[in-house]
Amino acid sequence: MIDWIYRTAKWTAIAGGVILSALTLMVVASVAGRALIGVGLGPVPGDFELVEVGVGIAIFFFMPWCYLRGGHATVDLLYMHVPRWAQKAVDTLSDVLMMLVWLMLTWKLWDGLVEKKEYIETTFILQMPVWWAYA
Repeated sequence: MIDWIYRTAKWTAIAGGVILSALTLMVVASVAGRALIGVGLGPVPGDFELVEVGVGIAIFFFMPWCYLRGGHATVDLLYMHVPRWAQKAVDTLSDVLMMLVWLMLTWKLWDGLVEKKEYIETTFILQMPVWWAYA
């Protein structure tokens, strides 16, 4: 039953990698375009807006896989020297705290989405609705 969670987290991490790769190619094209203005090329319009939104989405896509694989920073100085039952208690407490953090993030992102959509806020250059990034 839990296998689908790991598969989903893995595929979202892969999607995050694809997004970052696409953003990297776009930044290279934009910088090259700036360097070649003399021959008729130019920067990608709104490149910084796309990077801003894309990196946020990619990081959000990486977080479940990072958490499931134990990739978050830990302080092992004391943890490794306590009994196994205490290690399990610390792990359980950290899982509960992480769930609370995710619930709070979800709640605040929802609030931000509703507010940005209500005020029809858009990005400066592309005029892309800001709530899309929140969604």
